[in-house]
Parts: sequence; C-alpha cells; structure tokens
Amino acid sequence: MCFYRADDLQVHMRTHYKQSKCVCTECGIGFSTPDKLAKHTRSHDVNTDTPCDTCEKSFVSKLQYHDHCGHEHGQQFPCKLCGKFKDSKYWLEKH
Repeated sequence: MCFYRADDLQVHMRTHYKQSKCVCTECGIGFSTPDKLAKHTRSHDVNTDTPCDTCEKSFVSKLQYHDHCGHEHGQQFPCKLCGKFKDSKYWLEKH
C-alpha cells in the first residue's frame, strides 16, 4: 500500500494499533473516521443481501462483495489500456 502524505499513513496505522477513537464494539477494529466505523458496523448486520457464489459469506454492499472476490478468490479485472489487474470493477474504474 502506498501513501502520498505522511498524515494518511498515520491515520492508516491507527487502524492497526487500535489508537483510533472509532473502534467497533463487535470486533475491536479501529477506524480513522466515524463514517468508516458506521459503514463497517453494517457488515455485522445479519441482514446482508449480497451473497458470495463461491463461499458462504454475504455482504452489505456490492463493493464489499467485489473486494472480497478479488482478495479471497483471486478474481481479477484487467485494464484494457495498460494491462494492470485490479481486485474489483470499482478499483478498475478508479484506476
């Protein structure tokens, strides 16, 4: 992972060391902002609506599902311009 500013790296590192003020009460993962914690908290909701076709996990959003497929099941999306691969269609479009 690459960070362009030292501040971004410090915010990211707080999530690893639980120095964040925004900590999930379910699993203890720390987040840099309340918005990120709120988004994560939805992942603990049993009413998830996007199931994985390969394993038994379900996801709150399609973005989470596509990220999961890329990381867990090796699904890759090639860029037609440069040939690089991304883990999800979302990250391919951002690229």
